[in-house]
Amino acid sequence: MITQGDNVGHNEPGELAKGDAAEDDFLWSERLYVQYRAELSTLYHRKRERFFALCDRCSKAASLIAGTAAFSSLLPTAEAKAWAGVVVAASTMPGLVMAWNDRARLHGELAQKFLAVEAEIVAKGKRDFTESDLNTWLAKILAIEASEPPTLGGLTAVCHNQLATSNGNPESIVKISKIKRFFMHIFDMEIAWPEAPTIPGHRKNMGGTPIPVAERDSPTTENNATRV
Repeated sequence: MITQGDNVGHNEPGELAKGDAAEDDFLWSERLYVQYRAELSTLYHRKRERFFALCDRCSKAASLIAGTAAFSSLLPTAEAKAWAGVVVAASTMPGLVMAWNDRARLHGELAQKFLAVEAEIVAKGKRDFTESDLNTWLAKILAIEASEPPTLGGLTAVCHNQLATSNGNPESIVKISKIKRFFMHIFDMEIAWPEAPTIPGHRKNMGGTPIPVAERDSPTTENNATRV
């Protein structure tokens, strides 16, 4: 409890400035961290949406071509037409079993939800957000993540690298082999993440350094970092 005898409001100006700067750096670091998570999740689900949409289109195209051939006079024998029918079934079955169209729609909806959080962060501006705003945005991200399918490590790393490149942060790029890139939408793979990759915030195993107040409005530091 504060009493009249307490030394309240008598801090030196320099001490106040240092305290305010530390608080501002903390809030800015948290803002970058929350924005990074939203951006990475949006990018991840957009890529998944496009992948499943492509699978669905390819399956339908193969089914259409094989179905047309099965009833075409270009196939001289009944056996050839029967094989064309097999191709129709083989190309249609994965789409039905894997529900590619439904998966594409799910990831599209998730991307829109994360993008809405991004929009809220940007709309609040660089100076008018509070710790309460940060907690609200992070809570929304966690609520959306609770409904996500299991994430794929290889694809997550690719999205991380894309953000690192676009934000001028090449030192945080993670090495990914060509094989892992090829199968990144199919298998979950272990990625050799650095002990402290340079990404926003100061969470455990996430590294990063809060950006000084004086540098915040610099074009290279607004989003100067890159879902781990």
